[in-house]
Amino acid sequence: MARALVSTIIDQLGSLIASEFKDRLGSLFASEVTSIVNVEEEVEKLKLKFQAIQAKLDDAEERQVKEKAVKLWLERLNDVSYEMGDVLDEWNTAKIKADIEKKEEAETSTAKRRKVLSLPSLNSSVSTVFQRRDIALKIKEVMLKLDEIDREGDMYQFVLTSGNEEVVRPPTNSHVDVSNILGRDKVKGDLVSILLGRGSEEERSPHVISLVGMGGVGKTTLAQLAYNDSELNSAHFEKKGWVCVSDPFNKFMVAKAIIQAFEGDDSNITQWPSLMDKMCELIRGRKLFLVFDDVWTEDSTLWEPFKLALQNAAQGSRILVTTRKNRVADIMGSAARINLEQLSDDDCWMIFSTIAFSDRDSMQCKELEDIGRKISNKCKGLPLAARTLGSLMCFKSRKEQWEMVFYSRLWELQDVERGLFGPLLMSYYDLPSPLRRCFSYCAVFPKDYFFSKEDLISMWMAQGYIKSNANKERIVTRDYFEILLVRSLLQVLGDNGYADNFMKFKMHDIVHDLAQFMAKNECMTINGYEESGSILQNARHLYLEIPNHAQIPKSIYSAKTLRTLIFVGYSDRKLSGLFQHFRRLRTLTLSSRYGGKDDNQRCELGELKNLNHLQGTLKIYGLGNMVDAFEAKNAELKKKIGLHDLDLNFFGDNLENHGGRMETDVSVMNALEPPPGLENLAIHWYCGTTMFPNNWIMSLAKLKRLTLRGGLNLERLPPLGMLQFLEYLGIGYDFPLKKVGVEFLGIEFENKKDSMIKIFPNLKTLRFMCLHKWEEWIGVEGQEEEDCIIIMPRLQNVAEV
Repeated sequence: MARALVSTIIDQLGSLIASEFKDRLGSLFASEVTSIVNVEEEVEKLKLKFQAIQAKLDDAEERQVKEKAVKLWLERLNDVSYEMGDVLDEWNTAKIKADIEKKEEAETSTAKRRKVLSLPSLNSSVSTVFQRRDIALKIKEVMLKLDEIDREGDMYQFVLTSGNEEVVRPPTNSHVDVSNILGRDKVKGDLVSILLGRGSEEERSPHVISLVGMGGVGKTTLAQLAYNDSELNSAHFEKKGWVCVSDPFNKFMVAKAIIQAFEGDDSNITQWPSLMDKMCELIRGRKLFLVFDDVWTEDSTLWEPFKLALQNAAQGSRILVTTRKNRVADIMGSAARINLEQLSDDDCWMIFSTIAFSDRDSMQCKELEDIGRKISNKCKGLPLAARTLGSLMCFKSRKEQWEMVFYSRLWELQDVERGLFGPLLMSYYDLPSPLRRCFSYCAVFPKDYFFSKEDLISMWMAQGYIKSNANKERIVTRDYFEILLVRSLLQVLGDNGYADNFMKFKMHDIVHDLAQFMAKNECMTINGYEESGSILQNARHLYLEIPNHAQIPKSIYSAKTLRTLIFVGYSDRKLSGLFQHFRRLRTLTLSSRYGGKDDNQRCELGELKNLNHLQGTLKIYGLGNMVDAFEAKNAELKKKIGLHDLDLNFFGDNLENHGGRMETDVSVMNALEPPPGLENLAIHWYCGTTMFPNNWIMSLAKLKRLTLRGGLNLERLPPLGMLQFLEYLGIGYDFPLKKVGVEFLGIEFENKKDSMIKIFPNLKTLRFMCLHKWEEWIGVEGQEEEDCIIIMPRLQNVAEV
């Protein structure tokens, strides 16, 4: 994490220009201006200092795993790097403010040129000077701290390296679909037979089966395969549910997860007895299949309430437990136990080689096979290690690179997960700095947390992790995401046939351990069921879960340096008093874990009214629950000129085609006029009969990407053909669309001029998705004006799925 942070600071320092204010102020306040201009020299010294330290960081980050003193040194360096980043943010904010003031002065000045500086300009200049002077002093303070850290670093005699900054795009064919049950066919068959009750009589209900094995051996994967087995469908079990337990054990969270898995409503339940009653009500008399994944606690008293509740299930019910501990299987009262052993060397080699040798010619495979088998043998029979190492080696083409991995000192580490942490660290240290930063950021999520690709990418972008211009930023972050996926550092969940926006991803719990280790004290997770004893003064990224009516932990108020706050819970509390403490936030997510269900449990859109400096991405959910358009109008989205991406989700409790809902959605859409500089717009589950009632879509002169998903009542498309800069258009899911006509192109023949007309002049990708009622597409063929119209001249990709 340290190398990634320092790399970012160096980039920022390289682009910092302080002397621009000298010309603006002339000779006025000469002494103050001189001190500010001299900061440019200080900034250059600071940049060189960071570069000198950067050369030591590869060695330091590897040694921190075994040397506590080095880890503490890196933590101090992280703190100073964050402090420098905050100072640079202040500097850039001051610059933006000065530019705005300069623009306002130009707009209000008279046409006649004045040679005398006006009083408003004088005051503005004075303010700028003193603000810049304060920032300059902070830079000098950081320089002193960095000097001390650099001197201390000399004691450790770090090996100097140039580091790895280049991000190579993932190979297009390297993400090989390796069988998840390689070497596990028999054990999977045995597990399914037990779950179906074949070959034995019931002794107790529910029947508890435990999968026991070390981390990375494939317990969760095997449980998922059994859970989704075609024989174990809803016809055999009335209800199925999956509960991620993990550590530390929290009975409230487990109870709520069971209730939600069985489609119960726990939104207003806060007391334990009430939770128990609700859980028993949902379980009673039903034949169910419930998975408790990743159980750690050996305290039998914590499980007693759940055992009592599960005894109410119908005969034939099954409970499947995955755990690393035999003791857990005992206290769960397991009627059957499957000890999942390590894979054979041949099975590990099969997984490793299938991934590592993908897309290579036979001669190269033969050359690398001997060293490859030696590396594969270090997997110690763990499929996760085999997948991770295989994913690492598929990026390395030369035999010397493979030998460097085999002889790495990281294999000497003594870790609790035998043979696993080494391969994960190897994969981590092989990442370039920008990707290490993106990977470590994932530690902000709790274990077993499911996230979407687009949400994570938006968070990376908000944190400034991508060194790219604005036009390519999202493309680059998608490459980053794919690389982490290819390297098995992220996992995909669900059907691979789903569109990207519907797919969910997570980290394996041991990979999550690695991310937490690399981002320790920076990424924190707190839930409000109990007061956290964590020290948050140095926390930069926080996941905060607060259940209904619970108090916000007081320790939160000490986290004044937060850059990320993911607030999960109900919004029936005043949060403004909390947010005013976090002035450095770059990512703020407000959501309800339990669902968009009570009017008192939602944010008011009007609360966005004064946040006109919002930048980047804004996502608004639950618009289908709006009472009227007045609140939408109060949001004043049009004034938020810094927004580039806008996601409007109209999903609500009532998706039926009632007239009231349709009219409300139309008026809300009309009121949510976005800023004219918007580049990406997505609209989901809109129920109106017309998409853009006042046609504000035509004011979005810079719009490049438009996604319309779930237009439940739209029978015709809006006139999008005149959007000059649109490059991507995706339309689909639950549209009752039967015909696409010339209105989609935005053509009105009776008003057409004699000049040539270009329709969708820059469109490159056009996607129609799941339009099951679509019957015909009527173009302009046969019209006498056809020769005067050019349609989609740059189209490269058309897809109907």
